[in-house]
Amino acid sequence: MYPAVAREHGLFVVLAARVGPAGPWTGCGCSAVRGRDGALLAEADGTRPGVGRARLPLAA
Repeated sequence: MYPAVAREHGLFVVLAARVGPAGPWTGCGCSAVRGRDGALLAEADGTRPGVGRARLPLAA
């Protein structure tokens, strides 16, 4: 879904997802950054908290 949104609109897409328990739910993690073409630029671990980073190619 998110790669398609990035491609359709030509935008970077950043998805932040919780990892671990949060009340009655458990977050799946795997936060990600997608390029304008939908390509995966970075993905965080799905098992432990952390910070993801990506270099964004800003040239058109």
